[in-house]
Formats: sequence, C-alpha cells, structure tokens
Amino acid sequence: LPALHAILVNPLQPMPADKTVRVFRALNAAKITRPTDAQPPGPYANAQALLDYMTATGNHLEAASLHVAPVIAEVKHALTGITGCLYAAVSGGGPTCFAIFETPAAAAHATAALSVAHPTWWIKPTRLS
Repeated sequence: LPALHAILVNPLQPMPADKTVRVFRALNAAKITRPTDAQPPGPYANAQALLDYMTATGNHLEAASLHVAPVIAEVKHALTGITGCLYAAVSGGGPTCFAIFETPAAAAHATAALSVAHPTWWIKPTRLS
C-alpha cells in the first residue's frame, strides 16, 4: 500500500457498553453492496488510486455506527472542514475517525487546528502504510 499521511481522532465520549453489538445488529439489517465501478483491492499504483478506491467503497459500518454514536458525524464534519483533508471516514465501527492528507506537514497543521477547536478530543498524526 502507498503511505498515507493521516490523523486519528477520537472524541473521548462515553459509548454504550454494547456499541459493537448494536453496530453489527444495525449492519445486519442493511444489505451491503459493493459499487460496480469500484476497482478490486490493490495493488495500488499510488496514494490517489487508493483514495479513489476508498471513496468509491466507503466503510459499510458507517451508517450503523452513526446511528449508535451520533458524535461521529461531528468528528467527520470537523475533519472534512480542515484545509487539505483529502478523505475522512470512521475507522471500523467508530467512534475513532481518520483523515488523510497529502503531506506530514498538512496532517500536523490539521492536528494543531483541531486540538485548538476540540481540546477534549484525542487527536494524533500518523502514517498509514
């Protein structure tokens, strides 16, 4: 996989003890389909090809996760509002979200800006590869 510069964000709000069970129950109620125009997984020529695939396929747990933990919408909104955000999504069943940036400097800038705007959130820059 190509290296991606990212930040991880968790709002550090209490979650139901059975959050994961609730997410998968809600997921089980919905039919999961893969977009017909999405390319099959890897190998990816570059980061943009991987981002295109992520955008096309999304996270099938997201809708169910939003139902169980509505704060995810606030986190995603904050991430997509940061200059330089190329892609933002919930990680797994949430509530942690991530955002992808073009450079480590852009991810660091986003970390600093979000830390000021949301001082109670856990926010960490990282590199995904």
